[in-house]
Amino acid sequence: MKSLIRAFRAELIKSKRTYGLLISILIPILITGLQFLIFFIKHEYFARFGFNPWKIMGDNLFNTMGLVVLPLYLIIIAYLINFTEHRSGAWKYLFSLPIPKFSIYTAKILLTFLWLLIFCLLTALLFFASGWLLVKLRPDIGFQDYNINILIIISFVKIFISCAGILAIQFFMSIYWKDFIRPVGIGIACVIVAIILGSWKMIYIFPYSNPKLVAKSLAAQETNIFIEPVIISIIFSIIFFIGGYFLLAKQEVK
Repeated sequence: MKSLIRAFRAELIKSKRTYGLLISILIPILITGLQFLIFFIKHEYFARFGFNPWKIMGDNLFNTMGLVVLPLYLIIIAYLINFTEHRSGAWKYLFSLPIPKFSIYTAKILLTFLWLLIFCLLTALLFFASGWLLVKLRPDIGFQDYNINILIIISFVKIFISCAGILAIQFFMSIYWKDFIRPVGIGIACVIVAIILGSWKMIYIFPYSNPKLVAKSLAAQETNIFIEPVIISIIFSIIFFIGGYFLLAKQEVK
């Protein structure tokens, strides 16, 4: 446990040289800010709907995140986590330290999930803050007349877990390939495939579609956390995170 804590602290220090934390903060501000502006400017349009504005804004936000934003975000942070070692050839230095490779590997995984957690928590907080601010600024929309807090919170939990599969696959590729083009290029290609095959009945077995499918579960008001896309994501994350460790363990100090 001490070696894991030491490795994690080292990863936190190294992460200051990357933009992982920065984009984990800026993207939620951007996407929730845009949602707020849409409702603020077009408040009369939404007021005429007579529907739950929390659900409308939630559907818009989750569809935006699930279709493109989250998959691309995961591709980027999975690359950034190993960027420093690849760029400076620091793997040999890491492996020469009296720290087990398992601790080094686990610390990197924990940092990526920490960034993802910050992304999801900040997005959730800004989402609720936007709605509450619109209650004061645009009461005609009707945010104060509805409450779906539990559904929104459950949906954020599901979308967090649904990202694990993509993160594990991209993490594996970022270890296997040292360059930027292949892991990021393949990841983007998989996102495009997920969009094209979005209507396929069995698309849930393709992990790059999981965040989008979880976003649809909000529209269906599904409160069960362990739906098919979430389960598939967990399975892929276990397989590729274990595979990534064995891939890293084979690397020797040279």
